[in-house]
Amino acid sequence: MSLDSPRKESLQGEVRRERERRERWRRDRRLGIGEQVARAGAIGWLIVVPTVTGALVGRYLDRLLDTGITFAAALLAFGLAIGGYLAGRLLHREGKSP
Repeated sequence: MSLDSPRKESLQGEVRRERERRERWRRDRRLGIGEQVARAGAIGWLIVVPTVTGALVGRYLDRLLDTGITFAAALLAFGLAIGGYLAGRLLHREGKSP
């Protein structure tokens, strides 16, 4: 079964238009509310997990070594810095994606 010429050209035109539409969508894409919430949640977790982990490990070390809040404060700040770095790296990488 072969396609006659006008029908074949029509099919090729449809395929070309669909390809152009998809490329335009990828280039000019706006994020939906669900995607924005998901990204905000991912960024939040990237900051919260290292911060809380640092605070907990620091508190454990402070209790073990009887040093007040020295390690808790230091590791809390370190965890916050690591979380901020990871979140910044994620935002930078997503900003470059098509």
